[in-house]
Amino acid sequence: MKKKLSNKVGAVNFHPKPFYDESSYISVGDVLEKYLDKTEDKSINHIFAKCSDEMKKRLEAIPVGKSLYGNYSDAWKKVDWNKPSCTVKENHGGVNVHPILNRVMTPRELATLQSFPEDFIFQGSKKWQLVQIGNAVPCLLGKAVGLAILKSYDKWQEERNE
Repeated sequence: MKKKLSNKVGAVNFHPKPFYDESSYISVGDVLEKYLDKTEDKSINHIFAKCSDEMKKRLEAIPVGKSLYGNYSDAWKKVDWNKPSCTVKENHGGVNVHPILNRVMTPRELATLQSFPEDFIFQGSKKWQLVQIGNAVPCLLGKAVGLAILKSYDKWQEERNE
């Protein structure tokens, strides 16, 4: 007899189903294309990092999927324009490198990758905006988990009332 996985109240846990299969995912380029020619706009958290010409050359030379620094695997990493985003994390300023432009991504670009709506504005300095974005659960992931919890709860209620 196969044992069901259940939680502490004995209800079955339902896991979120993927929103997309591999043939229909949303790429970094799909999300960031609208920002390619956009000038800096602090009112929407589209704030550019200040960096030297030397740093811009170093950023340009990073191969896609690799980090500026060899000992970091997920900070200062150049993401792939044609693939889904890697995890957006709070990396003490070591954010993701833009796949086309020779700069790191802006808070707005990172928030967009995290599925925050465009009208959601982060408060505080750029540093604290990046902390908020990197520590956040992506909105669509939160939705999927919430729907799975509701489904589990509804099923549990049905079984209790039988």
